[in-house]
Amino acid sequence: VYLKDSFSLNPIPANLFSDLFDGLSKAGQMTDEQAQQDLLGNLGLEYGKKFLELLGNGSSEIGLNGLEMRNVMPQPLMLAKGVIGAGFDTRGNEGGTVNLHMNFDGFHGMDEQGGTVPEAAALNLQVSHIPSLLDLINNPQALGEGDVGQLQGQVMMNGMNALMASGLSLSLMDSFVAFPATRLALDLNARVDQTATFMSTGTMKMAIENPDKFSEIINALLGDPDIQQMLATITAMANRTTEKGKTVDRIDVELTPEGKIMMNNKDVTAMFLPQAAPQGQPAAQGQPSAGQEPFQAVPGPEEQGAAGPQAEPVPRQ
Repeated sequence: VYLKDSFSLNPIPANLFSDLFDGLSKAGQMTDEQAQQDLLGNLGLEYGKKFLELLGNGSSEIGLNGLEMRNVMPQPLMLAKGVIGAGFDTRGNEGGTVNLHMNFDGFHGMDEQGGTVPEAAALNLQVSHIPSLLDLINNPQALGEGDVGQLQGQVMMNGMNALMASGLSLSLMDSFVAFPATRLALDLNARVDQTATFMSTGTMKMAIENPDKFSEIINALLGDPDIQQMLATITAMANRTTEKGKTVDRIDVELTPEGKIMMNNKDVTAMFLPQAAPQGQPAAQGQPSAGQEPFQAVPGPEEQGAAGPQAEPVPRQ
């Protein structure tokens, strides 16, 4: 078992503490209560930002290597490696960044024959361009008076504007879950963009090795007809290839600045956002671009039963 920690401060400005002491001394000598509160509010806001700017970055991680539980029936549990960690970076005017990572590898001893327990997985999440909380407070008087209600109101009023102007970004990179016979890999990027139709843009790349086996595992674990229908639809729209002797389904999705959802270069906006479909365009079917063949979502079990034997999935494009 190991533990790693790190923390760093940015250089401390000259006269930081002496200037703060002088300001507090001046406030203490004031006889005008309102003027004193105003000065304290200004000092609190100014030096609060300065102290936050001192924070550089930090991280913490705990890991475990070579775990073996021998008294577990019917066979011992083995874990080659497990790690969980988190960190932050203030990054100055670029906004703050926080990250979280978890991964494990070489997990054996549970459900070996069924193959529904993952043997390895990784999650790497990062949120960046986070606006400073103190930027949401623009009335030092409320800070000096300690008026919690006013401060909450300012944060709520200024929060949306700060968020939209920040370019807040979320990424999920190099993340996967691997079972003995199948594997799902996922990369995701999303960004707040006030110029975009839906105020955000993003991309997602997903690859499923041995997709039929993956569907079997999900159905065995969840048994949800809606999940089965979603997996069938994704399978029907995926680009299927053979890589290193394995069948691989690849799905690339993009939310464009114009408000379109593109899946493997097909416009599927109407399938996910029926209200965004142009007039006259059916909501259950996406409108293909020029030169593309139309596609149709795969019906679920209930829909197949209602429509009769002729309601079969559309062949793969």
